[in-house]
Amino acid sequence: MLTADSDHLECDPQSAEGCSHCHIMQPTVCCDIHDPSAFSSFEADAPCTSRATQRSRLPKYTQMVQDCALGDALHGWREDKTSALFGWAALNDFGPCLVMPNSILEHIVDCAHHNKIETLQDLKKETGWTEADRLGSEVIALVQHHVPPRSSPLVSAPLSRQVSQASVLSSLNLGSPSPLPWSIPIASTPAVGLCQLSTTSSNVGHMRRCNKCSACGQEGHSGTFHSTPH
Repeated sequence: MLTADSDHLECDPQSAEGCSHCHIMQPTVCCDIHDPSAFSSFEADAPCTSRATQRSRLPKYTQMVQDCALGDALHGWREDKTSALFGWAALNDFGPCLVMPNSILEHIVDCAHHNKIETLQDLKKETGWTEADRLGSEVIALVQHHVPPRSSPLVSAPLSRQVSQASVLSSLNLGSPSPLPWSIPIASTPAVGLCQLSTTSSNVGHMRRCNKCSACGQEGHSGTFHSTPH
């Protein structure tokens, strides 16, 4: 342990104990590990804050007329609200940022463009605005007035269960269809017998030729020859 040399005796030679201001005194308490009770008065009772909810990541976009109108409406609203809550002098000296900072106003416009703010909970999540509980309902009303929710572009339509022979052959550019003994369902197109539509890149639009028996002359199978003893 390193100790410092004291010159308190030289500072006040008239006193046997030397200068009381220069005398290095040995501490009565070592540290908070050996004497934890001696440091209890320095403990801070700070509450643990919960982690902020991660807000949405918004892609870059070009502002439209409704986005600019919403920004102007929010700016005018926060000026009126600052004057009503803190007085005209506060609005003149400090500006409308007392109610809503510029960064939050701009983020509200960005989120409204992408329909990320529709409720008060959305406003708290996306902005973390401290005045959301007290003034958030008025902001939501402005957002809904200038940027109404978009309708979904997807429209569901029932699908037919089967496709007729004519529609299949017309899509393959085969002209007028000839009668076929089966219909092709939409879900699957299983081959019937050995006759099926060829869908390869080289034979699209052509019917595969059926096998023809050389023994009986009928289609659909091939002849099998058996050797017979003489």
